[in-house]
Amino acid sequence: TAAPSLSTGRSTPGVLDRLKGIYVDLLSAPAFDGSAVPSFERRAKLKVLEIDPAHRPAVSWVAHSALDRLLLEVADRRQLAPGEFRQVTRRSATPEQLCALDFAWRVVRHAKSNAIVLAGAPPRSGSVPARRPGSRRSNSRSA
Repeated sequence: TAAPSLSTGRSTPGVLDRLKGIYVDLLSAPAFDGSAVPSFERRAKLKVLEIDPAHRPAVSWVAHSALDRLLLEVADRRQLAPGEFRQVTRRSATPEQLCALDFAWRVVRHAKSNAIVLAGAPPRSGSVPARRPGSRRSNSRSA
């Protein structure tokens, strides 16, 4: 089971007074009032973590667990801009295709392993049977 944790916007001595009788394993806040530290020391098992929300580490880690093992990997936070796309074929992509590619690139990072992301509209000529304006639809098919 997960240990109870609490995050506050600001930590003062009164925070722990209000938590009297409630077990909290971890207390985190952007900053701690210096006068609050002695009250934290009275709770032997309490872990105190100061987290600056403005600080973004250069590398962030993602943890996955399976079969009682832990896999740590560097999180992929890179944003690819359409200007970074390279043309590696003779035919250039249309602006609509570049827009669809940009959308697919942003979506695929959230897809699960082996998932497929389809982006862009299908060609309309193959999805709807052609019919002349004013002609009636026939229910019979010619052989």
